[in-house]
Amino acid sequence: MQRIMMTTLAGYLIGLVPTAGRSQVQQDLPQKATNDAYAALVAEYQTAQDEYRQALRKAKSPEARQQALASAPRAVDYADRFLTFAKSQPDSPQALPALVWIATNVRHGKPLAAAAQLLASRYIAEEGLIAITHGSAKFMPSAQRRVLLQQVLDNSPHKRVQQAVCLTLAQLIGTEARMAPRVKQDSARFVDLYGETLVTRLKTADVAELQAEAEKLYARAVREFGDTETLFTVLQTSTGASQLTALNMLLRDHSETEQFGSRIKSFALRGGTSPAIETLLGILQKSQLGREIEGAAVLALANIKKSQADRANQFKQLPPARLKLYENAYGADYVARLQQADPAELLSAAEGLFQRVVNEFADVNGDLVLNGRTLPRGTLGEQAAPALFEMKHLSVGKVAPEIAAEDIAGVNFKLSDYRGKVVMLDFWGHW
Repeated sequence: MQRIMMTTLAGYLIGLVPTAGRSQVQQDLPQKATNDAYAALVAEYQTAQDEYRQALRKAKSPEARQQALASAPRAVDYADRFLTFAKSQPDSPQALPALVWIATNVRHGKPLAAAAQLLASRYIAEEGLIAITHGSAKFMPSAQRRVLLQQVLDNSPHKRVQQAVCLTLAQLIGTEARMAPRVKQDSARFVDLYGETLVTRLKTADVAELQAEAEKLYARAVREFGDTETLFTVLQTSTGASQLTALNMLLRDHSETEQFGSRIKSFALRGGTSPAIETLLGILQKSQLGREIEGAAVLALANIKKSQADRANQFKQLPPARLKLYENAYGADYVARLQQADPAELLSAAEGLFQRVVNEFADVNGDLVLNGRTLPRGTLGEQAAPALFEMKHLSVGKVAPEIAAEDIAGVNFKLSDYRGKVVMLDFWGHW
């Protein structure tokens, strides 16, 4: 009886709705179901990720940690369901996001190939296709994603999409260049993660050619787009000539833009090993953009010189096989230059720069802003002082600083009491 009454009441209420209104309701209900189906897939995967992270945080033993790692959800296990949804609802607003989810979360396999084909054929004119550049896709090499990005770059009618894809493709190929030497050494361990197609190509790839390919895209981005975001991306991720071009354009045309000072200072503080980094930091020292940027550039140069001194000593002693690893990572020119460098001269230069930071920029805030997050680092002086102390007092060949303490019997002693004697230091502890 209750069911009959409810059915009758529902029919009466629907009868009160005008015909046009009922038609709209009938159209909205399937759309809402479609949206909910896509949202449920995303939520299911996200819940599995959250549970995995919680299990990893709670793991207290190596065994528990291994068990937690084994429970990590794999995007590829969800890909077929996203693909089925997109194929069954091709005209839904959620079909494109479902395919993009596959393209940005899956590294290789048939679902990715099918999603890439649909994106390139059916959705190539959609501005929403810019989403394939979001997240970590640019740092996650994939043979199929690389082909897709090139197709979008060549065929998208939207300049904003072209810009984002051009930069993403450049970063993806740059990642391949850094990854290639490791693949050449042990290709088998990369197959499951990145797929046979990519691994096979990287085993025989010329790293210099990959770097040149990436640089060509960076140069195109600077030439065709040249806005603040593009130039900062090129400055921070390129290692070729476009990096210097991007900095000069930023200083010339964009120094008045919002957060320019904070971003350029963070770039300086990050330093790097690109061939042009010392030139870039030298330009920033003389740019007259203020003490914060000048001080950050001086500190970065000091850290670079100190790191070069350490590597120069190391490179002079390494056997050829080990040296090759560094050539693959940093470039043969970089390794050769440091092999010929005088470590003492580099340390002297670093010490002078650290001293300058302490003398002239000690009060400058040295926090680093990275991907929108502020990483507290203290003042520039607080960063430079420990390095300066280490170089003056703790380097090999320096006289150790005085230490005054009590021994285990409570007797006072000083390190200088043992000068000229053979001293054995025994470091121990109990847990």
